[in-house]
Amino acid sequence: MDDQIFEEQIDVKKIFFKYSYYWKYFLFFTIISLTSAYLYIRYTNPVYLIESKVKLLDENKGLKLPSELMSLQ
Repeated sequence: MDDQIFEEQIDVKKIFFKYSYYWKYFLFFTIISLTSAYLYIRYTNPVYLIESKVKLLDENKGLKLPSELMSLQ
């Protein structure tokens, strides 16, 4: 047997005309998708992640509260 390589050629023009029949559906679903994405982003409340740390100081070495500073005057 002869070794033959079969190359399949893609006819872009044929594929384009095959799917161009459905251009209305592509346009419709693109508009619906973009509109729904815009509305989702526009009206969804943003959710933020907040993280914090509190350092507790020793009472003897700590900073004075503003009320304690006012009593010094």
